[in-house]
Amino acid sequence: MGGGAGNEGMNYGNLFDMFGGGRPTSPPDNRPPEERYAHQLQQLNEMGFYDFDRNIQALRRTGGSVNGAIEYLLNNPQ
Repeated sequence: MGGGAGNEGMNYGNLFDMFGGGRPTSPPDNRPPEERYAHQLQQLNEMGFYDFDRNIQALRRTGGSVNGAIEYLLNNPQ
């Protein structure tokens, strides 16, 4: 055991993975929300949520999750 810097056996793979590991990221979805969330909006409408702007806001806040959007809409009445 010499007086090395203590880097023997250090795993740099985890650090590399934290910063994306050089893997390409997917481009941002620039479609309009009515197109991006069309299926989710239809589901919300079928459940009685008809306010387009609030539905879009809820879907954006929840990353497109219908369940999350419903929870948001019910907990944040206008």
